[in-house]
Amino acid sequence: EYYWRVDNKVRLARIARLLGNLNWRKSYYDHAASYYQQALDLAVEIGDRVFQAVALGDLGVLHTDSSAFDEAVDYLQRALQIDQELSNREGVARHTHNIGRIYRLQEKWAEAMTFFNRALETAEELGLRRGISVCLNNMGIVYARTGRFEEAIAYYKRAMDIDRELGIREGYANNVGNLGNVYRKMGRLDEAEQCYREALDIALELGHQEGIARHQLNIAALLKDRQEWPAALDAYSESIETYRRFDDPYSLSAALILKAEVCLAVGSYEEAAALNQEGLALAESVQRKDYTFNGRVQRAQLAAANGDKQAAQQQLREMFDCATETAEEARLHDELWQIGAGEPHRRAAVELYKELSERTPDIA
Repeated sequence: EYYWRVDNKVRLARIARLLGNLNWRKSYYDHAASYYQQALDLAVEIGDRVFQAVALGDLGVLHTDSSAFDEAVDYLQRALQIDQELSNREGVARHTHNIGRIYRLQEKWAEAMTFFNRALETAEELGLRRGISVCLNNMGIVYARTGRFEEAIAYYKRAMDIDRELGIREGYANNVGNLGNVYRKMGRLDEAEQCYREALDIALELGHQEGIARHQLNIAALLKDRQEWPAALDAYSESIETYRRFDDPYSLSAALILKAEVCLAVGSYEEAAALNQEGLALAESVQRKDYTFNGRVQRAQLAAANGDKQAAQQQLREMFDCATETAEEARLHDELWQIGAGEPHRRAAVELYKELSERTPDIA
């Protein structure tokens, strides 16, 4: 109130950004967006281009976390242009990394790595240790998602070392959780669980709701891998409940569809159908390709489980029109074969999976 009274708009802009940061940390995205927009408007009014870029960058990250990717790219490109004109290389590195993160979330792996490599090179030149860690973490995620597990582990551990050195507990927890994801994919479940629980403990201590939900979801997935069904259902419910406390439809869509998988496994078809319906609708609304595909396959599985194999086969066949990747085609053939659509689908799935195993994504 004092700063409004004396018309200190420079200080007001910074206070607005601080309030935006506090609300973002608590996952109150609508409130955070309002404060960041106030910060931007004040920066424009006083002609502070440096702070305009900062506020635009904040809005870009916020919209990324809210799965509004088109708006996020627009904010970040505007921020990047300003910092390029001002020769602010630290800002350029930050915005470049954040654009790469959007490509990662959209599963555009090559584009993501291009931006991450650019950001990492600048961060290393400037000695930005925290920036280096963030880039390494995201590059590790890309390597993990494309099956290059040893490289992913190496990148995560480098990032963990930096975060431990700097005392950045949230960043360290994120890297530990991601390391757990790689161990789980490699079948090293005990190591994965140790990572997940360490990451969850840190998130709980920090009160970071998004981190809590993500680590709960990882623990649920691990319990599902072990076929500990009741414990997995409880863990998924905890994660879903946490995600519902804040506006993250991107992650909530995954949690719902993953819990539906467990319900299918234990024969709770009605609950699985309700979860699938909500999760698929959310995935489609935020254009999340992976869980839109998984949700549609799951819908066909539900039809087959309820005895309508003809409808299930029809739904899967219709999905070939929108299958854009070899892995998707392979899975559709595999699912069709499993519900009795014929030996040709098994052979097609085998050939496509063989092709995938021989292919290494060019993301270096």
